[in-house]
Amino acid sequence: MVMEGYIFDEDEDEEPEQNQKFHIRKPVKPYICSTPGDFSEERDFLLENVFPKLREICKLRGGYFSPVDIRWENDDEQVVNGHLLKLLLDYICNCCPYFICLLGETYGPYRSLDAPKLPKRFKINEDADWLDKNYLIAASAGYDWVLQEGHQNTSLTELEIIQAAFLNNTKHCHFYYRQPEHLNYKYGHLPSEEKEKLSQIHLPDSEYADLNIRDLKQRIVNKGIPVRFFKTLEELGNYVMKDWSGIIENVFPFLEYPIEVLDQEEYRDWAANEIFAEVRRQVFITSPATKTAMEKMTEFALTALDEPSYEPEEELSKLRTHTLTKMLKKKYEYKDLQFINVIR
Repeated sequence: MVMEGYIFDEDEDEEPEQNQKFHIRKPVKPYICSTPGDFSEERDFLLENVFPKLREICKLRGGYFSPVDIRWENDDEQVVNGHLLKLLLDYICNCCPYFICLLGETYGPYRSLDAPKLPKRFKINEDADWLDKNYLIAASAGYDWVLQEGHQNTSLTELEIIQAAFLNNTKHCHFYYRQPEHLNYKYGHLPSEEKEKLSQIHLPDSEYADLNIRDLKQRIVNKGIPVRFFKTLEELGNYVMKDWSGIIENVFPFLEYPIEVLDQEEYRDWAANEIFAEVRRQVFITSPATKTAMEKMTEFALTALDEPSYEPEEELSKLRTHTLTKMLKKKYEYKDLQFINVIR
């Protein structure tokens, strides 16, 4: 897992101090989203041909481009154990407001329509379905909106999009819709039988999936989020390059000093000290008063779990924070998932 770069949490529009000689620039770190399985070629193309160019543009402006590309298989340990969805939503929030999404005709994995309704209060069984585990663990980690009745048969991909484009800041969200004609470019030279066989991975697996991916695309368009349409890898690459070079130019204005300054010892020493200081600023230092307050809040939260459950209004649940006290969370090591962070 390659996670180079530095992430700050403060408002990216915050004005720097006027008397400061240098300034740390936050990375542009888009989360890469697509339905699993049928966009490997496109994601590889961006990884190898587009992202390195964007990284160079960032470098010339004193920043860097650090996309987060998480790929997974159904038999990965974290997928089977139910920790995938929480991980994905965590990274989407961490990468906000940067988001790149590729959509085609498939909808992604979802709970069966005849699956029993997931409860608001629950105990996760080891033999539970892998999708059920993912929904429940994500809900227990603060993403309780995934258990709303309207989302219990929503695909994992749509849940990612809801978090990024409907709940988070959409300032730098960009969607790229692959047109059905792409199959002719990929497999048009093959015999009909072979073309049909290879095309299956790119087609919806049910009428429900077909209707839902169409509806999702329309809702994204209706929200006014930028959408591009492409048929070939080259078209996709050109669109991503144009969109994200513009974002980089907006986020990283030209430096007030020559780029060579970044290689000087004075700047390197300052940057090392600033990064260390920022890391320490992120640390929460307890005191007897805060410790007592945390214990009381934790006790209250645990007793609330024993009270009769109720159905909150969906609009109110959307406004809830997606964080819980660390005492209620369990940390897991993610070893099987493939993290591709494009920094070399």
